[in-house]
Formats: sequence, C-alpha cells, structure tokens
Amino acid sequence: MSHNRIRTFNKHITNPLLHTFASCSRGPFAVIRHVGRRSGKPYETTIMIWPMGDGFVIALTYGESVDWYRNILAAGHCTLLWHGSVYAVGKPEPIDVETALPAFPLAFRPILRRRGVPFVRVKSAAPESVIIFTILVPGTVVGIVPWLLLQWSGEAVMPSLSIWMVGLLPLLVGVVLYFWCAGAFTFIGKGTPAPFDAPVFLTREGPYQWVRNPMYIAGFLMISGEAILFHSLLLVGYMLLIGVVVHLFVVLYEEPSLRRRFGESYEAYLRTVPRWLPHFSPQTVPDR
Repeated sequence: MSHNRIRTFNKHITNPLLHTFASCSRGPFAVIRHVGRRSGKPYETTIMIWPMGDGFVIALTYGESVDWYRNILAAGHCTLLWHGSVYAVGKPEPIDVETALPAFPLAFRPILRRRGVPFVRVKSAAPESVIIFTILVPGTVVGIVPWLLLQWSGEAVMPSLSIWMVGLLPLLVGVVLYFWCAGAFTFIGKGTPAPFDAPVFLTREGPYQWVRNPMYIAGFLMISGEAILFHSLLLVGYMLLIGVVVHLFVVLYEEPSLRRRFGESYEAYLRTVPRWLPHFSPQTVPDR
C-alpha cells in the first residue's frame, strides 16, 4: 500500500475511530482543531502528541505537507483536546531529533530516529490561563474601571434599599448572559472568548441565535446596572464611550475577520441575525 493510500485510509477510517480516545485521561491521542487556510472551514484531526515542558511535541510521520499542519502554520495557532482538556497552542516550531526524542516512549525512539521523521513543538496556554483571561478582561471593563471612576469622581451614592436597587436587574442579567455566552463559546464553538483561543466553529446557538454580539451587550447591561445603583452619570458616559469603541471594533475588525475565517456560513449569519437589537424569531437561526 502506497504512502498516500495509507494516509487516505487513516484520514477516513482510522482517525475517526481514534477521535473518541482523545477525551480519555490516558494515551497520546489528541484532537487538533484547525481552520482551512483556503476554505475557512473548521476541521478536527486526530493526532498523537506527547507533553514537553510548557507544550507538546509532535512527530510529523507523514511529512510537513499534511493539510492540518499547513493550516496551523497559516493561522499561527490552533486548539488541542487532550486528556479531556482544551489547550490553546501557538505556531509550531521545528525542533531537532535529540531535543524531541526524550518526550517519546522508549519503544518509539529507534523507529522515529531511523525514519528521519521531522518534529515540531507547540507551546500551550493552560486551561487555567484561559479561565483567568475570561475573568480578568470583563472584570476590568465592568468592575475595576467603573470602581476607579467612582472613586475619582466622588459622586457615587452607596446603594441602599430604594427604587435605585432596580439597577441590580440589568447587572445580574448581564452576568448571567456573559457566562451563557462563554459557555456557548466553550461547548459549541470549541474555544473561549480569549483571542488566542477563539472558537473554531461559528457559534450560532444560545443567545447568538437572536443577536450577533450578546457578550458585548452583557457588558453594557452590567455597566448600566452599576450606573443606576450608584446614581452615576459618569458611568453612563463611560458606557456610551465603550459602546462607540466596541461598535467600531466590531464593524472595522471583528466582522471582516470572521468573514475571512468562516466564509459563506458567516455571510448567511450576517443576513439573518441582527448586530445589536435581538430578534427572537426562530427563523433567525440559519441552517447548518
């Protein structure tokens, strides 16, 4: 059987069977999530990896021309599902055989050395780092900065049992909406809100079936709730400023980037789901 036939057999038969092992707590199998460099479509490929320091080492047993490897080189990043955890990893870096082999089991080393297999290393961001990022970024925008503004202005009125407690409603709705969005990114989009581990799949479920930017809306709700609770016009101005900045970011960068990444599926999503004003009709969810 030729080299290409073996690769084709593994791609369509062996790899789908091994896919189930990637979520196990033992073994070298991992699912690498990458995006087509030309099509923009998301893919999942089962490979074997071994931990090495703050990352993983991969033996390119089929050479450097395999599609998943070329896709990662073009994108500069991907995610790995290994032992039940998702890792954001950067661009693969070639390493020499003497550096790579100690990461492999003893039985593998003579075979890999004899075949002259090229090796690459990918550095990972641990899941804990992703969680910290998702907490710190919205925490800074909707927590630390508003608190500093209130301290600086001296205009804040401490919350008390009054009609102003209605501000708790948008604040709590915003918190719930944010974590709903983060959950959709993680379990549906197979990524996180962090830009270094963006979703591999276009997320159109949950709140994203009604509006394209529910996570930003969650932030606006939280800040508006704080403005009401503390009777602060300064926070209202801060929210308006953040709104302008976010709108420009979405229109000038985020949407063009997603167009390039997801192609026609994102174009269909743009046509059916509004940017800011939710539309709760079930027809807004595009077909897969």
